[in-house]
Amino acid sequence: MDRLYGLVDAGALRIVDLLPEHMPHLHALSAKYPQMDFCDAAVVRLAEMFPHATVITTDSAHFTVYRRFRDKPLALIQPRRR
Repeated sequence: MDRLYGLVDAGALRIVDLLPEHMPHLHALSAKYPQMDFCDAAVVRLAEMFPHATVITTDSAHFTVYRRFRDKPLALIQPRRR
């Protein structure tokens, strides 16, 4: 946790407030993808808000399916599968 706080303090990570303004969009994403949970919807919404950002995930099963702006794949960094 100290490393995480250090990254936020250094400006390397930014905390973005999504609620309540983006709640209708999060709900619409969850309705489109039945396997999508709240956290996944938040990540997809952030990818829409910051289109040049890259999502780092180990959840390749879901994040390779999800789309931002209805049809654009997410930029992903994933560990290689063994």
